Amino acid sequence: MISIKQRECQKSFLSLIILFKCFNEKIYRKDGIFISLKIQLFSRMRFCLYALMFIPFISEAQPSSLHYDIFYKTSKIGNMQINALREDSRFSIIMESNVEISFIISQTFKISEKALFENDKLIYSETKRTKSGTVTLDNQTKAIANNYNLKSNEENRILKVNEINYNFLMLYFKEPNNISSIYSDSFQCFLKIEKLNNHHFKIKLPNNDYNEYFYSKGVCSLVKIHTGFFNVIMKAKDFSK
Repeated sequence: MISIKQRECQKSFLSLIILFKCFNEKIYRKDGIFISLKIQLFSRMRFCLYALMFIPFISEAQPSSLHYDIFYKTSKIGNMQINALREDSRFSIIMESNVEISFIISQTFKISEKALFENDKLIYSETKRTKSGTVTLDNQTKAIANNYNLKSNEENRILKVNEINYNFLMLYFKEPNNISSIYSDSFQCFLKIEKLNNHHFKIKLPNNDYNEYFYSKGVCSLVKIHTGFFNVIMKAKDFSK
């Protein structure tokens, strides 16, 4: 469906074509210095036409950003930023998080995740984690024919499933209503989504840790991460959609 902005751009595009045609016919009957003027005018108007042609496509690419502060008890220990971009049939998400924890020694944890969907199907994703500069996880998931190729720390295997439509990055932008399972890019398998209450969901991980997700207006506003060592809370700072 064509938006109002696109219609306005198309009207401007057609008006400029008509103006160019009329001005071109008027100058065409002249000679001498008018020929030079015609060439300059054509060059400038052609640039304007190209610019107007691309405006509708640019306006369709609407980015979204989510920012989270990460807390251990009452202390802020890090942050996470997720950027998403929808462009035509493609939807891409990039996440970066940084955490610094000090118990006996200080340790830094960095997580980088990317996912690309096309027509609601996961085409490619990658997850990378580092602990104090050492890579602890490096996973990739790639669609091939009717299956997925899974790469984990240089090892490859095939996941026999036609489509992956919902993964952990999608959790932040889309509340999992009526969705019973989710693909984990970190564990490279499907996990069960348990609904605890309205806008409140739980996902148990293969290592017996579990996460709780809370939603406001369809967007994830709070995450509670429960591990065997400590619990962490991630609070959304703002929403810009």
